[in-house]
Amino acid sequence: DERIRLAINSFGFRGREPQIPKPAGVYRVVCLGDEQTFGQAVPLDETFPHRLAEAWRDQSPVKVDPINAAVPGYCPLLMYLQLKLQLGTLSPNLVIAQFDPSDISEDYACRRQLLTSADRQPLSCSHPDLRMKRSEGKLPASPWLLPELLKQHGATLWAEQMLTEPSRSIDSPQARYAWLEDEPPDWSVYIEQALEPLSQMQSVCDSMACDFVVVVVP
Repeated sequence: DERIRLAINSFGFRGREPQIPKPAGVYRVVCLGDEQTFGQAVPLDETFPHRLAEAWRDQSPVKVDPINAAVPGYCPLLMYLQLKLQLGTLSPNLVIAQFDPSDISEDYACRRQLLTSADRQPLSCSHPDLRMKRSEGKLPASPWLLPELLKQHGATLWAEQMLTEPSRSIDSPQARYAWLEDEPPDWSVYIEQALEPLSQMQSVCDSMACDFVVVVVP
């Protein structure tokens, strides 16, 4: 029941405001990920990026500057766009990207919102949770719309029923780890799509002359 205070800076990251330009002699570590790296259940100094920096300081005289750029619900696709479009001004020396098994289904959900260039390079992508939900329980202004309203409610009830049943479809929230089973469904296309942004992040880091590491949870 402990209350945790979360402070968000102008970048939308958890923690203090980063110094721009980066001070001389500072080794900046930018950590990307979802709620596990963000660490909303623990104080800032107990999150993974700060624990890593503390361990680093015990081993090296270099001044380490950890930046927790994780966002709850993010997957490699959103992390890649975040790195490419936002994080270059931070001049990182090391970028650490977190990957966990649920990222396969989360990548699938995000790609419905993805905008790409003519050569299919990702340009922008809004998180599915930001979509406006349809108003519920309102009667139509005209009685002629009643059949349409009933059809929509019927479809909603059917979808809710289907999602509460065990499923091996990537659309089902209950199946987000199905690809790890001994006899998994064929998600090879989705797995390849979810892992591709990691290679793209490596290319962005190469262009910024910084190192890139992927951490896997668990």
